[in-house]
Order: sequence, then structure tokens, then C-alpha cells
Amino acid sequence: MHRMGMFTQMTTRQCEVCNGQGRALQGKTTCGNCKGKAHINQEHRLEIKAPKGVQTGHHIRVPRLGEQSMERDDLSGDLIIEVIIQAHPLFRRDGNDLHAEIPITFAQCITGMKISIPHFERELEIQTLDFGVIQPNRRYLIPRHGMPGGNLLLQFNIEYPKNKIENKSALEELQRIFTTLGWC
Repeated sequence: MHRMGMFTQMTTRQCEVCNGQGRALQGKTTCGNCKGKAHINQEHRLEIKAPKGVQTGHHIRVPRLGEQSMERDDLSGDLIIEVIIQAHPLFRRDGNDLHAEIPITFAQCITGMKISIPHFERELEIQTLDFGVIQPNRRYLIPRHGMPGGNLLLQFNIEYPKNKIENKSALEELQRIFTTLGWC
């Protein structure tokens, strides 16, 4: 309440001592740490190791780093961290299996190519010739290279040439090669 001459102004606001908590250190409003509020905010750096293969929604409990007790003899609460897995630019997860789509050219699907796929501890080097001629819409299995207990499945997106083969002798040579291979 504030009086100004014959007028009285009434305002309501949060307590400056306890910030609306309803508790303050009695007679200690000059405390250098908490300024009478009976609590202080501190920042802690914490390194958390999530288990391999963890899924979104998994909770990690850190004892005694949650809400601090207001009473002297009570224990502090636990900090609960909920894991949220972000989408990866290359891999899609299905349980413990990882799926990846790899673009390759028409020539590479026939002649093969070496590809490097980022993996947990190291790059996976894969020679596509080991699969034979790459087929569209087929998944190729790399066992035990997914999440723990899972597999890696590769699907190759074949980019076919857009231009017509104008060179008649080159076209005839391709037909001869394909016939020799039994593809025609």
C-alpha cells in the first residue's frame, strides 16, 4: 500500500525475498549466496553415456542432481533425462536394423564401385561387385552392422542415363557385350 496525499494506491506483487516460494531464511536477507531465498541456481556440466542402441523415450536417471530439498535432512531428487533420437541424413532406423539408400549411376550398377559408408567406429568399405549387378528396389543385407543385434540394409537408387545413344557403333558394341554376357 502506498499513500500519496489523500489517495492510497494498492498493488499486489510477488515477494522479493522468497519469489513467491513462501519460504525464506528468517533474518538472513543479506546472505551473500542466496539473498535470503534459501536456494541458489548453479550450473553443472555433466557427461552422460547413453547405452548402445538406445531408443527415443528411454530415461536415464542421475541420482541426487534433481530438485534440491528445502529441508536440511531431506535428500535431493534425481535428475531424469529423456532420450530423443534425431533423424540421421543417411540412415533410417527400424528397431535395431539400419536402412540406407545409396545413389549410383547405371554404369556403376553394372561395373561396380567402391563405396564408403560412415559407421560407428570406422567407415565401412563396400564393393558393389560383391552383390553382382545391382537390382533396382532390392535391399542388400550387411549382417551385424546395424544397431546392436541388428543388420544394415542397403538399397541402391539407380540413376539411369537421360540421353539417347546416338553413336550407332557404340550401341552395337553394347548389344554385343550384353549378348556375350547373356543379358539379351
